[in-house]
Amino acid sequence: EAKEFAREIIGDEYIIENYGIWNSFNEIDFNILPNQFVLKTTHDQGGVILVRDKSVLDQKMTQRKLEKHLKRKHYYLGREWPYKNVKPRILAEKFLSYDNKTRPNDYKLYCFNGEPKVLLIATDRETLKPKFNYFDLDFKPIDLQQGGERNSEIFLKPTCFFKMINLAKLLSKGLPHVRVDFYCIGESVYFGEMTFFDSGGMAKFYPEKWDKIWGSWIDLGNVIDKKNNLNNKYNV
Repeated sequence: EAKEFAREIIGDEYIIENYGIWNSFNEIDFNILPNQFVLKTTHDQGGVILVRDKSVLDQKMTQRKLEKHLKRKHYYLGREWPYKNVKPRILAEKFLSYDNKTRPNDYKLYCFNGEPKVLLIATDRETLKPKFNYFDLDFKPIDLQQGGERNSEIFLKPTCFFKMINLAKLLSKGLPHVRVDFYCIGESVYFGEMTFFDSGGMAKFYPEKWDKIWGSWIDLGNVIDKKNNLNNKYNV
């Protein structure tokens, strides 16, 4: 559903191709899938299997992991209400990589009423210690840490940097706050997801000043106006 939402706003070229959607692991027909693909659950986080070579896939291990995630009630972990009524399913989509092996970086833009303010580049996502580097919209590193260590490597501005910013503006228009994620491979940009409560709203900001800065960017005026208009309309 998130892909369909994004497709209507930014077009089909930025949407990662789906190979199939199933309610249970036993419904998956691996014969119709290409040699490389990604399996993930639709309703939570962490239920992801990167398949680089289907011929050596451990299907029993894959089944155990995906069935475990299908049973998770993600809403109850942090009371993030958008997850409450999402139907748990398994999705197979295109495997994105630079060289059929290396997973692309995650580019995450924190947006406020249609205005991206901060970029996060997430690396080493397949390890137990992912790295997080934050940048302003001039692609200058900022002194912010949240949820993990910085990567010491020097990052070059991605070729699709401004394209991601423009797409994030379109997708976040009218929303008080949302994190819009992309993958960038050469000149190609792919929509990842939209997250309304980053880290469930529980990750601490270091240094603490960023907690206040982040909060100052959130304007609920439009939300309050819409609520008041609805209340007046229906005499609530």
